[in-house]
Amino acid sequence: MLCHLAESIPNRKVRYIEVTITQSNKASKALFSSETGYLDADFIFEEKLFLEEYFCGLDHEPELLFHIGSIN
Repeated sequence: MLCHLAESIPNRKVRYIEVTITQSNKASKALFSSETGYLDADFIFEEKLFLEEYFCGLDHEPELLFHIGSIN
């Protein structure tokens, strides 16, 4: 999925990909983590980006930022 996206951009200037994922979304976390091998990415890390209080009292988990790159 990410490989196709990165390859479809003219001049392939994509060096990093960032997405947000909730902690409980194990399928998305696994998908993006596995894509690092296909992209020959140097690393992936995650950090809390959007905290629960940012969602105005809605029952929403924090969103974690996944940073993938640099893509070789």
